Amino acid sequence: MLSPEHHRIFRDAHWERGRIETELEAAVAERGVSRYRRGGIMAVRAGGPAGLMSGILCGWGGDSDPVTREVED
Repeated sequence: MLSPEHHRIFRDAHWERGRIETELEAAVAERGVSRYRRGGIMAVRAGGPAGLMSGILCGWGGDSDPVTREVED
């Protein structure tokens, strides 16, 4: 989950969502973290102006598909 501030950094560097996810998967694999299945990382922008604080939320496995919706003020 990318904070708006982190998202801005990636956007300013011209990184699309696909590249963010690919780079995160490569970093996870490089470090030997086996908790994430290939293709199982989904970058989502969420939150408010709290600073450069992003997080990782673990899924619940199985054949479920994540669903996201845009929330507007």
